[in-house]
Amino acid sequence: MNWNTEEALEQALRESLRRSAAPPDFAAKVLAGTRQPAGGSRMSWLRRPFTLALAAALMAVAIIPAVVLDHERREAARGLKAKQDLLTALAITRDQLRHARDEVRRNTRNIQ
Repeated sequence: MNWNTEEALEQALRESLRRSAAPPDFAAKVLAGTRQPAGGSRMSWLRRPFTLALAAALMAVAIIPAVVLDHERREAARGLKAKQDLLTALAITRDQLRHARDEVRRNTRNIQ
């Protein structure tokens, strides 16, 4: 490595990164570039078809999974409710059948 070359490179970097005053009309030029022409020939970025399509796609990507997950959660809850209802109905039927069996046994005991 050549020490002089590295030192020269560092000096060149310092020179290029040193602060310099902006030209007096710099702010006016920047502001003039941001103004829209009076004829309105430039379309607002919100009204461009690509921007609208991109926004719609992003909203769909954000909303659709939430709706699908909510639907799946509701379906799972309905399934669990139906299972509980079925188990309750089976328990009631079991108890009624036991009661009927016991009644039949009690009434037929005297016949035999």
